[in-house]
Formats: sequence, structure tokens, C-alpha cells
Amino acid sequence: MATPLLRQLEPLLRLAALAPSSHNSQPWRVQALPDIPALARGAFAPSISQALELSLDPQRRLNALPVLEREMLLSLGGFAAILFNALTLAGWAPQVHLLNAQRRQPKLLIGLAAAPHADGLQHERLAQLDEALKRRQTERGLYRPDQALAFDTVHGLLPHSMKLSAHPGRWTTLADPAALATVGAFYAQHAARDLLHPSAWRETYRHLRFGSRPQLPQGEGIDIERLLGPMSALGRFSHRLLLHPRWVGLLGPLGLFQRGGDALQQRIQSSAGVVFLSLPSHRCQTAELLQAGEQIVSLWLSAAHRQQALHPLSVALQHEDLHRQLRTLLGCTDDILFIGRAGTPCQVDVAPRRRRLPELFCTRPTT
Repeated sequence: MATPLLRQLEPLLRLAALAPSSHNSQPWRVQALPDIPALARGAFAPSISQALELSLDPQRRLNALPVLEREMLLSLGGFAAILFNALTLAGWAPQVHLLNAQRRQPKLLIGLAAAPHADGLQHERLAQLDEALKRRQTERGLYRPDQALAFDTVHGLLPHSMKLSAHPGRWTTLADPAALATVGAFYAQHAARDLLHPSAWRETYRHLRFGSRPQLPQGEGIDIERLLGPMSALGRFSHRLLLHPRWVGLLGPLGLFQRGGDALQQRIQSSAGVVFLSLPSHRCQTAELLQAGEQIVSLWLSAAHRQQALHPLSVALQHEDLHRQLRTLLGCTDDILFIGRAGTPCQVDVAPRRRRLPELFCTRPTT
């Protein structure tokens, strides 16, 4: 992180680095531009003199399944939305422009003035965002069925929208016990799909971390204990072997696939609700998907602000046949971009989360 602008923005970039992403892959890349590219100058006010260019790191994006291209855009949109709000609350008055709308190589510019305005600094709201980001995480354990949802899908926590699209996704909440039982039974049947898909599981396995927890805070990926609960060093080692793509086919006859599905069914039925975001398929373009990423992270932070949590149920969205079945089950004619169970965790995982530091995802300007 060599440029003066990136050094100045480091605290805000550290906040944005807490954004959620599939497999905690953290696929974003940030570059500081000393001036506005000629193709984008007309999109910004005259006071905007420099910019941050946000894109996807080709070395970190997931690609084992075609739909993961969509998930990478959702991840980038969430990261960009957090950074945009942090910059706004810190007085930078940023503006956003989608420079390249190609799905494989999107480039999102955040234009900035030469310096922040002191009278634009909103200490209280910035502190609120900071607190929610540090609390937000994927809670995969049981939730308290007696605790109703304390947040709504209309008012997210992010006060400022990037407004990349005039066609936002639509949130739907399922809270009826019968509906939760139906969704739980569906996931019990299909929870092991990633394990049964060789390329998808190889990619997932690459993002699992089996080392001791003191080694975890920096970097991407998911600690195995966040998936399966606390375990000894021997347990970590044995799971490293058992879950290896070469041997994972042996787990089916041992009944571990079914046990995993049963556990997920129980977790879904323990939840206060299931929420999903949908959008007509013909509107699922780059700008709309980046905007949907903003909607997802805004809702997730709203839940964290209310001491609640989300647990994405992504497996059914990553395989087209399951996606079709889920849409039919939910009576949804649109594409489902996100689905997760929500509620108050019975026990919060307080272990440090893995995240990349700004100096690892900020790149030098090209010459």
C-alpha cells in the first residue's frame, strides 16, 4: 500500500475488509488512481480529482461452478458498499461509477475530492458501522426459536446507497414454522451436494483451514471449527484427512453426509426465519448484482446491530437444478440471489475471523 491516499484510507479499508464473501475468499482488489480516467470524467463532479478502482482479483475469485461468477459480484458489491459508506461518513463525499460492466472484469470507480471535509464527518454513525462490522459473522450453530427477528428487510444499516441500479432485488421473509420445516427438509436432502461435486468440493477444501486458532486471524478461508465446532488438534488432523477430496467419497457410506443434512435441518427449524433476495433473471446484470451485494451486506449489518445473525444457505443456489427446485418450493418465479436463516444465536463464536489486510489487496498503480 504505497500511495499517500491508500495510507490515509487504511482505517476505512480495514473496515471494508470485514465484508462477507463466499468461502471467505475476499476476492476484491483496490488500486488508487491519481486522476480520473478519461472515459469516466463526465460521470463525476468537477470537485472529484482522484479515485479508487475496485475490481476482482483473478487469483482469488471462485470459479468451480458457473454461478460463482454471480457470487463474486455480490461479494464485490458488498465490499464496495461498506467502503462507500465509510468514506461518506468520514467526510469524503464519494461518488460511484461503474466503468466496466463486463461480468468477468468489472471495474467500479469511487471518486474522491482532494481531501475530506471536516464538517462531513459523522462520528456516531461511523462508530455504529464499525461496531456492526466487527460483530457481523456467519453463525452456523443453533438459534433461539423463542427470539423473533429484531430487524426488518426494508431498513438496512448502511445509510447511503451506491445507487448503481434502479431495479433492486426484493426481500422475502419466511417465519412460519411449517415453512421453515419445509425448507429444512429440502436442505436435509441436498446439504451434501458440494461434497458430491468433485470440482466444487476441491475449491471448498482449498478454503478450509485446519491449523491452530492462534494462526488464523490473517488471510482468507474458513476455520474448520467454524463449520464443525470446537475440536482437538487430533480432530483437526483427522478432518483434514477425511475431508480431503481424494477420500471424501468414503464419508457417504459412513453416514456422515446424512448426519450433516440432519444437523442443518435442525438449525433451519431452530431459526426465527429464513430470508431470501430475488430478482428477475433478465435484470441480473453486473450493476444489479453489485447493488444486490449492497442489499445483502446492509441487511446482515442490520441483524448484527440488533445482536442477531445470518447463516447463508448457498448450496441450493450454486447448482442450477437445486436452484430451480428451491424456487418452486418457495413459489418464487425470480432468480434467488441470496438465502439464509436468521435469528439470535444460542452461542456466539468469539474466535477471531480471518481477513486480509489492506496491504494485501491494495495494488500499485500500473504504468
